[in-house]
Formats: sequence, structure tokens, C-alpha cells
Amino acid sequence: MKSPYNYVISPSGERYNNSVDVEGKSLIVNTEIFNHEYVNREATVHSCPTMLDTSIKPGAKAIVHHNVFRRWYDVKGVERNSKAWFNEDKYIV
Repeated sequence: MKSPYNYVISPSGERYNNSVDVEGKSLIVNTEIFNHEYVNREATVHSCPTMLDTSIKPGAKAIVHHNVFRRWYDVKGVERNSKAWFNEDKYIV
């Protein structure tokens, strides 16, 4: 997929960095959705804007704002993806 003005990215690894390895087992250190400290900020670029000339190329690593990959609850209590979410593991920024 190509976008005229936006980058298409995916998280490098998982959406959240909230687990540690303890004696060969994975331990989740934070289950709260509101804490920004455990949101992954590293992204891999899949495609670049077609209308802009940029030095960033597909395959490059980038640091993005933590709200790009974050999930949140709306006023009705329904869990939602960020506005940048496109599908599965693709985000448009």
C-alpha cells in the first residue's frame, strides 16, 4: 500500500514492551492500558509518501509518538485502537 502524504509503519516487535524474561518464563510487568511508559515507540517503515521527496526509505527504523501504537477506552468503555491504526499491524503516520 502506498499513501500520497503519509508513511505506512508497523511496530518493531510487539505493540507494548511490558514483559520481562524471568527464569525462562515471560512475566507481564504492567497490565494497565493508561501507562505510556510501556508502549513500544520503535517502528519499521513499510512505505513512504509518494508526493514527498524524503531521505527515509522502506525498511528504515523510526521512533514515533507513544500514542501511535496505544489502545484506549472511549467514553462507553469500549477498547479502541489509535487513529493511526490501519489494519492488523499497519499504522499510517
